[in-house]
Amino acid sequence: MATRTENEETLVPAGPVSDDRFRSGQLIGEGGQAAVHRMRDKKLDRDVAMKVMKGAAAARADEVGRFVDEARITAGLEHPHVPSVHDLGVTPDGRHYFTMQLVEGDTLAGLLAPKKFDAADDVQLYHALQVLIRVCEAVSYAHSKGVIHCDLKPSNVMVGPHGQVYVMDWGISRRLKDPATRGAVLGTVGYMSPEQARGQTQALDARTDVYALGALLYRIVVGFPPYHAQSADAGLDLAKRGTVFPPEAQARGRSMSRRLLEIAMKALERDPKKRYGSVDQLRGELESYVRGAARFPERAYAKGDVIVREGAAADCAFLIRSGRVEASRKVKGKKRVLRKMGVGELFGEAAIFDKKPRTATVVALEATRVAVFSKSSLAEEMGRADVLSLALTSVLQRFHELDSRDDA
Repeated sequence: MATRTENEETLVPAGPVSDDRFRSGQLIGEGGQAAVHRMRDKKLDRDVAMKVMKGAAAARADEVGRFVDEARITAGLEHPHVPSVHDLGVTPDGRHYFTMQLVEGDTLAGLLAPKKFDAADDVQLYHALQVLIRVCEAVSYAHSKGVIHCDLKPSNVMVGPHGQVYVMDWGISRRLKDPATRGAVLGTVGYMSPEQARGQTQALDARTDVYALGALLYRIVVGFPPYHAQSADAGLDLAKRGTVFPPEAQARGRSMSRRLLEIAMKALERDPKKRYGSVDQLRGELESYVRGAARFPERAYAKGDVIVREGAAADCAFLIRSGRVEASRKVKGKKRVLRKMGVGELFGEAAIFDKKPRTATVVALEATRVAVFSKSSLAEEMGRADVLSLALTSVLQRFHELDSRDDA
């Protein structure tokens, strides 16, 4: 943000709000710059959230300018997933404030707490992904208005009791048309992009928010931010280098969706040019995943259970939702292991194309849950490129492996 002086027109002119209009309520939260209170607007007979500058910040012109910018930027984003701003003014004691829609519920950070959330639970995972998709919608809209958020993180996403989703705290957002202040490092370690951590403000664009959204997805799937450290300086150094911790090391053996991790890691590329070019591209990948893996019958198998048997009739395919399996076949009377598969991989897909018997036996290596794709249910998905592509790729790979093994 560019530094402002007290004479700039962006500052709200004197004209304190009436003492009689608002009735004080409870403190909702506070940061270094401002505090947010629940207030009763007696004039309009409704509860609102009032964000008021704190004493030290209220005395600094640059902080006031940033505060007023936050109010005006947020007010300009008329979107269902951005809280609306009602009023902007000055309190009787000279501190700037703005009132906005009172958002109640829990933060995404609260919903993702370890004791509440398990990414291996499909219902919880899809709920979190739906929240993230709505966040993408709000951020995409902001980008269309020339605004980047710059501080997307779980605690800045609110989820209401009836499914409402709001992207909060546009305090360090910036208009792309505004001049950049070199060297300013603003954001949250664990979710900020390398260019943001290096203070390369002039390099920030839509892909900066794409990175943060990828970090949110990583947090949902893995259970931790992409990088974290015991001190802010150490965390900032990791952010500058774009050091993303390997998901497998953080998840400690927990099953994870490989496809979702691929999406997250592309968004978390160190080089902005290698990330998704827009939030809409990222959102499209998430929507495709949710559609392609949605609501098929599921079956559970214990360790050692045979899921399909070589030579049996084939009428469906299976998508591994949790656990691991081993595929093998008989070659000259001896068992030959073809491959081991985990979460997100498809097997038995040859049944999609013909009625030939199973060509391999698949056994659960551990407790495993699979989604079952019957011919009829899969027919509904054929128009979705992600499922069809997965099936075709898997079939070709499997045939190639079988041919090469038999030739050996």
